[in-house]
Amino acid sequence: MIAVSYRNNGDALLAPLLLLTLSALISVWAAYDPLLSWPVLLALLVGVCLFFAINRPIASPKIVVKGLVISGGLAAFYFVGQYAYFDYWTEQGRLAALGRVTGSLLPDFVFFTPHPNAVATFLEGVFLLNLVLIWRARGLARVGWALAAILMIYALIISGSRGAWLGLGIALVIGVPLRLPNPTWRLGLISMMIGAGLLGICGLVYVASSNQQLPILGSMLATWQSRFILYRNVYHLMGDYPFTGIGLGGTFAMVYSRYQLLIPWSFLPYAHNIFLAVGLGQGLLGLTALIWLLIRFYRFVVQVEWANIQNAPSSLLFRAAWLGVTATFIHGLLDAAQFSGDYWTLPMLFALLALAMTTGRILPVYTHETAGDGVEASAGPPPKGSTPGALDATIGSITVGDGVEASAGPPPKGSTPDALDATIGSITVGDGVEASAGFPPKGSTPDALDATIGSITELEMAGRAIKKHPYLLPAVVGLSLIVMAVIYRQALLSRWYANLGAVYQTQADLSPTLDAAQRDLILARAIGYFEDSLELNPAQPVANRRLGMIALDYQRFDLAVSYLEQAYPHEPENQATLKGLGYAYLWTGQLEPAYKLLHQLDDQGELVEELNNWRNWWQSQDQAELSGYADQMIRLLSTKKG
Repeated sequence: MIAVSYRNNGDALLAPLLLLTLSALISVWAAYDPLLSWPVLLALLVGVCLFFAINRPIASPKIVVKGLVISGGLAAFYFVGQYAYFDYWTEQGRLAALGRVTGSLLPDFVFFTPHPNAVATFLEGVFLLNLVLIWRARGLARVGWALAAILMIYALIISGSRGAWLGLGIALVIGVPLRLPNPTWRLGLISMMIGAGLLGICGLVYVASSNQQLPILGSMLATWQSRFILYRNVYHLMGDYPFTGIGLGGTFAMVYSRYQLLIPWSFLPYAHNIFLAVGLGQGLLGLTALIWLLIRFYRFVVQVEWANIQNAPSSLLFRAAWLGVTATFIHGLLDAAQFSGDYWTLPMLFALLALAMTTGRILPVYTHETAGDGVEASAGPPPKGSTPGALDATIGSITVGDGVEASAGPPPKGSTPDALDATIGSITVGDGVEASAGFPPKGSTPDALDATIGSITELEMAGRAIKKHPYLLPAVVGLSLIVMAVIYRQALLSRWYANLGAVYQTQADLSPTLDAAQRDLILARAIGYFEDSLELNPAQPVANRRLGMIALDYQRFDLAVSYLEQAYPHEPENQATLKGLGYAYLWTGQLEPAYKLLHQLDDQGELVEELNNWRNWWQSQDQAELSGYADQMIRLLSTKKG
């Protein structure tokens, strides 16, 4: 007899989602202007609520899919139809020109201007769901879904989002081998494709490093280089706020400029990487939650895909949903629209996650129930069109002891009941043991069958223990973290004080609601936390660097040198430390050591322009000596070769 059951993984993402929400709430407290964070927090809460609404589910998955595709189609229509009226003055090239031509065909009804990359982020996942609707629909419905798909494709093209194209391309490439009937074949083909992709990337790097001039490739490599610099800088900035983050949404721009680039104006609006955006905005707690969510999600995906779901009715929706999530996160490696000012794209990500969990959970699991008490024998789905008698012949009969799970493969074609018994054999095992039988050699005796079954490894026993006690592994990890915290409590407490100092310094410097007296009071609190940090760990780099920056702001250059020299050995590649100590040396007249540090900064052209501004400003403040130092450094940077 075949019994059909369903996976009970409805709450698999509950804990990481709650942790992600908690970290978001903490980060709002840390934000220098909470008004910048509230919209993203609201979008996050809406997304989490949408996840649970779809995952329960309140509505049928088919209705949810249609709703998501309709929302994507409307977004594509608005973007395509109003492109000419959006304030896209920075968008240049043929694709932008094409968008302006087609976008001028409709009248102007602009009510908000989405970033092109955000539109691509919103559409890339839902587009795959649209393809499923086209495949399943008939008549006019198919025409309607096809028109929506055409709009989405065109919107993705004129968006110019190479990250979205890359994410969708990889998702579609992964989707092709998933149609193979054998899970091992699928895994092998996907591995080959990944290997081919890596070889292709190596080939591009080789061509780029040669003397061949390829304008398109050169543009891509220039973009990658600038992103690498950004990612490295954000990684260093994360170390200033590991426990709290800097806050959600629009807090990134000024914090990054002020404390990493050491400039007083906004340079970049967001981190261009979803993991760095979450790590910087919500701290290590938020980053841990996101990684934990992905691990649990893809573990579920692998479990479902390994069950051979080719003929199941919801398999296409399940694959479209999880491949849509995959495309979004691949795009997220190059961009992070969801956690920036384009927070309106965030609920779509949670909707795709929930849809994948829901459709994957309702895919059937076929089991054979002829074993002893407490025993479940599992099998894959029966062949299409099988009769009950044929199903019984396919599964076979296994007799085992209490508490035992037995699994058997199908018998050879045309087997009689006697031959079937000979094939499967008689398996007798003790309580609490799992027996697994494949095909024994022809004419095998029961003893030979026992030899075929083999023994259970320690790894299998450990895996079985984890399945029986799902909270065992988290408990072990949590206990290990507590032990580590006790061992390194002084270093952790020092870093915690440095984090608090950075939060209060940021609020004192950047909050738009404080008067001068309030700023001085909060800055004094920040200095107190930095000093507490140094009492526990005199070499703490964040506290030393931040105190050095404060000393620079107050033109106490000798004090700045003493603090920044303590920070430099621990973070010699941090651009903020290089620039801060370089300026401290410069304003104290130490030109040669200042040059050795400043010439290591990434953008020498920007540095020379900045020094020119300093020269003019010091001149206006009747500081001829400092103005002269700036002028000499400009000459050094312009004439010396690093």
